[in-house]
Amino acid sequence: MLNKKVAMLGLEGRALKKLHHPELDSASQDRYAKRGAMFGLDARIALAIFGALSVISGAALYGAIKQAKVTAIITELNEIGKAHDAYILDTGQVLPSAGAAHKNYGESYNLIINEANLPGWKGPYLSKGKYKNGTDSNGSWLKQYKTGKLIIPKYQEKNSVDCSATGCFVWIRMDIDNQNLELIKVLDLKIDGADDKDNGDVIYYPIGTDLHGLEYKYSAISQNLVY
Repeated sequence: MLNKKVAMLGLEGRALKKLHHPELDSASQDRYAKRGAMFGLDARIALAIFGALSVISGAALYGAIKQAKVTAIITELNEIGKAHDAYILDTGQVLPSAGAAHKNYGESYNLIINEANLPGWKGPYLSKGKYKNGTDSNGSWLKQYKTGKLIIPKYQEKNSVDCSATGCFVWIRMDIDNQNLELIKVLDLKIDGADDKDNGDVIYYPIGTDLHGLEYKYSAISQNLVY
């Protein structure tokens, strides 16, 4: 009887040891090892998926920000064009010429200050809080407060071609830093359907080493109004 009790106690002890130390059971050890391996694999898969989604989300966010900046540029160019329209309606003429060297450039500062003292002028046609005097030796220009870059309406048929009987248009020129050249290319693609810097309703070209001139074809204008 005593021997039986001892034997039973021995069995119970081994059972308890396995219960508290499953690693002593080879089957349990294999089972836990597999679970650990599966957990490690699941974690790696989850991290890979998370990493891929982060890349996709980052690229989508970058693209959305770029498109928003392009839309803002187009909106500003159209606002300047509408201000120019209002100026012509009130004064009956285009902006004063910047002179022989830039005869097809309109002195844009007259959109916020009546420098030419024209009758009928009812400006400012643009916000003085957004633009300031950018006058230099070449003419009297508008300058963006935010970027310090010039805004210049031009009267031409197309890039570097004077107005003629075949066509005359108001082009709005905006100077942009070279670091934003990619935005100009996206804008050209958005408006013209192709990135072609010399043709279409959007053209652009380098100015010195730091800038690009962006020109946007705003609207047709009577050649009779132009100098």
